[in-house]
Amino acid sequence: MVDKDEHSSLLSLDEIEKNGVVRGIEIGRINHVTHEIIPTRKVWFQCNSTTACCRYHEIPITERDIQRILDNGYDLFQFIVEPSPILIKSKMKEGAYTKAYVLKKKPFTTECVFLENGKCKIHEFKPTACRLYPFTLRPVEGNSDLISVVVHPDSVCASVHTEERDSTKIPLQIKPNTITLQDTSRILQNVLKVVIESELMRE
Repeated sequence: MVDKDEHSSLLSLDEIEKNGVVRGIEIGRINHVTHEIIPTRKVWFQCNSTTACCRYHEIPITERDIQRILDNGYDLFQFIVEPSPILIKSKMKEGAYTKAYVLKKKPFTTECVFLENGKCKIHEFKPTACRLYPFTLRPVEGNSDLISVVVHPDSVCASVHTEERDSTKIPLQIKPNTITLQDTSRILQNVLKVVIESELMRE
C-alpha cells in the first residue's frame, strides 16, 4: 500500500491540492525535442543530504530503473516490494497510466533499502524518480514537445529556495536577492539530462 501523505512522490497535483498542500509552482520548461531550456522562476537547489527523501517516501521505479540495478549485480528480491507492478497516473500523458514498481524499505524502518550510513549505495545508477527529486514533470497543454518542471518547495524539500522564501531558511552564502535565472537554468539542464537518459518521453 502506497502511503499517500504530503511527502509521497506518487501524489498527483490534484491529490496534493485536496490534501491542502501547496500546489506545485513551475520553475521553467524544457523542450525534449530541441533540448531548449526556458527558466521562468528564480530557484536555487543544492541537496543538503538530510536523506529525508530516502526515509519518508514510497519510491516508484520503472522497468528501465530495475534493469540498470540488475546490471550492477543486485537481485530483484533485494529491492522490489512486489514482483507485480502497480499503475500510477502518467504525468505526461492525459488519461494514461504508467507501470511502476515500489522500492523496498529496510525491515521495521521507513528507510530505503539502499540507504547506508547516510549515503545511497546505488547513487551512480539510482532510480529516475530519485534523480528528478525534488522536481516533477507535467505536460504543457497544446505543445507535446514542452515539459513543465514543477516543484513543491514548502511541502517537500528543505533544500529548495526561491527568491520569496524566508531568508532564515537559506544557507548564509545564499540569500533570496542573489538567486538568479542562471541557478534555475542549471536545475533545468539536470532535469533535461534525466529525461533524455531515462527515455521518459518514450513511455
